[in-house]
Amino acid sequence: MLIVGRICLGVGVGFGNQAAPLLLSEIAPAHIRGALNILFHLDVTIGILIANVVNYFTSNIHPVGWSAIPRITGDHQDADEPRRAGVPRAVDGSGGQCV
Repeated sequence: MLIVGRICLGVGVGFGNQAAPLLLSEIAPAHIRGALNILFHLDVTIGILIANVVNYFTSNIHPVGWSAIPRITGDHQDADEPRRAGVPRAVDGSGGQCV
C-alpha cells in the first residue's frame, strides 16, 4: 500500500510540475511569460531549500530527531501510547476511516 501511494503521489507531483508551467505559458502575456516560468521554478527550488534546512536543524535534536516537529506543533502522543510516526490527529482519527 505504501509503494502504491508513493507511485500515485509521484505521478501527481510530476503532472503538477509539468502542467503548471504549461498553463502559465498559455495564459501569460508574451512580455512576462518567461519571468513567470522562471519564478515557478524558483519557488519550487526555494521550497526544496527550506525543507532541507528544516531537516538539517531538526536532525540534530537529541534523542527524537525530526519527530520533534509534531511535538512543536502540539500534535504529540501520550507517553503510554506506542511510538509511531507523527500523524496529524485529523488524519489519524478520521482519515483512517476513509482509507
